[in-house]
Amino acid sequence: MKSAQFALLGVLLLIPIAWFILFGFAPGEEKGNSYGFTGTLFTIGAQDHEIYHDPNIESETILKLAAYLSRIGYFGEQYGGVVQFKREDEGYRVFLTYSESYWEMDAFKEEVSGIRDDLSSLALNSPTAITLVDAVGGKVQTQDFENIED
Repeated sequence: MKSAQFALLGVLLLIPIAWFILFGFAPGEEKGNSYGFTGTLFTIGAQDHEIYHDPNIESETILKLAAYLSRIGYFGEQYGGVVQFKREDEGYRVFLTYSESYWEMDAFKEEVSGIRDDLSSLALNSPTAITLVDAVGGKVQTQDFENIED
């Protein structure tokens, strides 16, 4: 009986260690940053990409977002990326950091529209809205993508 208890204890102690080794992030940290993102922080990968999220979003859903952003190069190998991820009544909202100088460019709008569509139909399987965020000189600028898309 004692050996079973020790085995269970060993497994329970190894789960958080394995989680960190496999996924490279520590769940449950509360932090903020220069974009004003707050909430629970998941850091992912060698570059410590950051996803600030509502605490009621499941880890599996956060990992789906991270995998998608890695696949499209938003979370690149050469630099760290940061996003805010929120649950809304009808799905999700993802806050993506891009320089404001790109927001009105047609090619950029097409790219963000594709990201939104992919997140909604492929990665998250739920309606997903995008908010663009830039921080210049300590001032944070935001714009809901739906308002500049046309």
